Amino acid sequence: MPLKSRLSILASALIAVAAATAATFVAIHVVADAKNSHAPVTGQVYSINPNMYSTASATDATGGDDRAQGMDMLDKAFEKLHAEYYKPVDDNALLKGEHDGLIAYLKTKKVVAVLPAPTAGEPNDVSSDENSANAIFSAAYDKYAAKFGSDDVVYAAISGMLGALGDPYTVYMSQKDTQRFNESIAGGDFGGIGVYIEQDLKSKQTLVIGPIQDTPAAKAGLQPGDLIVSVDGHATKGVPVDAVMGFIRGKQGTTVHLVLSRISGKSTLIKQVAVQREQIHVPSVSYKMVDHNIGYLQLFIFGETSADEIAHALDVLNSKGAKAYILDLRNNGGGLLYAAVQIAS
Repeated sequence: MPLKSRLSILASALIAVAAATAATFVAIHVVADAKNSHAPVTGQVYSINPNMYSTASATDATGGDDRAQGMDMLDKAFEKLHAEYYKPVDDNALLKGEHDGLIAYLKTKKVVAVLPAPTAGEPNDVSSDENSANAIFSAAYDKYAAKFGSDDVVYAAISGMLGALGDPYTVYMSQKDTQRFNESIAGGDFGGIGVYIEQDLKSKQTLVIGPIQDTPAAKAGLQPGDLIVSVDGHATKGVPVDAVMGFIRGKQGTTVHLVLSRISGKSTLIKQVAVQREQIHVPSVSYKMVDHNIGYLQLFIFGETSADEIAHALDVLNSKGAKAYILDLRNNGGGLLYAAVQIAS
């Protein structure tokens, strides 16, 4: 059976997924470095690489090129929100988010900071409001960047501004965050345990979507719906999922200790597991034959290689006599819109 014919069996489900993906992920991922953003992710990726945009002189008397680059990154994030976000943005909210993000970051450093009050024009005046954003950033940068690190101040300002949108799909991704995300989308190899996780939007708990077949996580008994309470003693509630991924990953052969919470009937079980890390390759498709002539495929994520993996799985199942197919999209973590389109096409 030609691939196009076989895929037509799956098309109705995938077209629905593609439409849902388009509706859900019309959002902006602002990344710090274009070199690490090799493909569009869930929605759109916009680089705010300072080397691309900065026109500041290295002899800037108010803090040097790093300060100017940080301000330029903030400006580009501000402008992209106005130009590309799926609905109008409120500059008062953006400025307050930037302000509160910096205050919260400095609080973690045991600093009670006083920064300029966030004030925006009525209605939005992008140029004037950018100046207000820069004033807040400059006050924090000039006083604290040398002590705590310029990158962290920039991160806090932009993350706070984007966080004010209340949109989990519009985030600032640092170079390290972007590298980890791209690994999960591209199917990269790394030291870990092989588990898909996400942050529950309501409880802010780290939720297990599911373990990857034949990986340490699967062998250790992790199950979809488990909550990861802590990783090597690091509590995970409220911690961004990329940071939790960083806790879990590590050198091959080392051990990571997890505390899990699992609902069992009317009871909640607390389970401690020690899992030895291995080199993990992230597949996006699992497949097998069921009931003699039915091919079963589970798609975990819409990644760069998913269309090829689906094609290979269909070829294998067809060679084993599959006459019908089941495509299981439960616990799918999302991913690349164009990958869903490729599969459906």
